[in-house]
Amino acid sequence: MSDDVGARYVHAAANRDFGAIKQLLCDDIEFLGATPAGAWHVSGWVETEQALENLFPENEKVTQVVEISHHDIPGRHHISYRLRGIEADYGKFEYQHQAYCDTREGRICRLRVLCSGYYRPD
Repeated sequence: MSDDVGARYVHAAANRDFGAIKQLLCDDIEFLGATPAGAWHVSGWVETEQALENLFPENEKVTQVVEISHHDIPGRHHISYRLRGIEADYGKFEYQHQAYCDTREGRICRLRVLCSGYYRPD
């Protein structure tokens, strides 16, 4: 996977731009997400969008993409990214996601995301 697709996914997710995310994902996307607050295993865009709305909730405002790194592992692509922002109840936060994905024809068709959970930025 090119760094471009991974970076575009991260920036679209950080901005809650689900329209842009939809363009990056295959129609038959298989998505698995896990956070300290819940987990989702869904297929297709409609269910994936609902899961992503939980992963990137409306009351959470990402103000900075701190870091993005990409590398391939055998048979899979890895994206690690750290986001910083503010959440209504928690205040300033930072968290990191580890994402593993497969692509088909330049789009993400299988996506697995693991969230570190909120922690206070330095």
